[in-house]
Amino acid sequence: MNLSFLVKDALYAFQNMELEKFDALVGENACQIRAAQVSELARNYLEKKSSLYENIRKCLEQPTLYQSDPDLFTLVAAYTLTITKTQTTVGYIVRERTFPSALVGVGQMSKTAAKQLVEGTKRQLAQGSVDYVQNKAKGTKLQFFVSPPFVKKDSLPMIPCYFGIKALLKEQPYVVVKCNQYNETFQSFIGVHTLLYIFKPSGKPKHTFVAAFSKPASSEGVIEEKGSVLSEMMNMPVFVVEGYCANDQLQLSDLVTLPLKKMVLMNAAQHMQYAGTQKGEEIPFDPLEGDRNAA
Repeated sequence: MNLSFLVKDALYAFQNMELEKFDALVGENACQIRAAQVSELARNYLEKKSSLYENIRKCLEQPTLYQSDPDLFTLVAAYTLTITKTQTTVGYIVRERTFPSALVGVGQMSKTAAKQLVEGTKRQLAQGSVDYVQNKAKGTKLQFFVSPPFVKKDSLPMIPCYFGIKALLKEQPYVVVKCNQYNETFQSFIGVHTLLYIFKPSGKPKHTFVAAFSKPASSEGVIEEKGSVLSEMMNMPVFVVEGYCANDQLQLSDLVTLPLKKMVLMNAAQHMQYAGTQKGEEIPFDPLEGDRNAA
C-alpha cells in the first residue's frame, strides 16, 4: 500500500493554507483540539518559527518521513479523516459519518486496508490530541484536570471538553466567536453575530475585543474598537468558536459585553464532556473558577 499520493495531497493543501481540508472526524470530543493544533502549525509555517517548513519540503521528496514526525503525522492524519468524512444538514444540526471506502484505490488500497487505516489513524490522532492538551497545560493549574485520572479510554482516549478548551483558549493569539441566532423554537434562522479578539500578554483580560458585526446587518451596525489591530488578523489562521442561540431578542451588544473566557467556557460546560459510552458524564467542579456556575 503506497500512501505517497495521500501524503503529498495533504501537504500541498496545507502549503496552500486550505485548512478546511484538515477538519478531521475522529469520533470523540476533540474537534476543537485539532483546530488549535492545525492553526498553530499554520502560524508556525507562515512565520517559519519552527522546522516545519523544511520538514514539509523533505517529506514531499520522501513521503514516508511523515510517520516519524508528529507535526507531519497530525497533518496527514487530519487530512485523511477529512476526505473520508461526509456531512448532512437537517435544520441547524450537522451530522457527520466516516466512509473509509473513499480511500479505496488510493495507492492500490483495498476496502479492508482502507478501514484499517482509518481506524488506526483515529486512535493515533485522538491520543495525539490528548498529548497536545496535556503539553499545553504542563506547569499550570490546569495540568491536574487533563492528567490521566481525567482521561477516559473507551475506544478512543479523550479528556473533558471543558478543561480541554480552557487549556487551549489561553494559547490562541486570534479568536473568532460566531453565534448563529435562531428563534426560540429553532424554526427560523435570524442571523450570525461575529466577534473578533486578539491576545495581548500584558492585557487584562488577556484576549482583547477588537470588532463585532452581524449578518444580516443589525440596526447596531458594526461595533468596532481598536480597529487598527485588525490588520494583525488578516491572512492569519484563527481559532473559531461557533455555537447556536435560540433567542429572538439577542443583540450583538449583548455578546460584546460578555468576556471571551466566560462566553466560551459556558458553551464548553454545557457540551457533552466525553463521547461514546461516556456520554452525559458530568463535568467535575472547577476550583480554578471558584463557582461551577460562574464558568
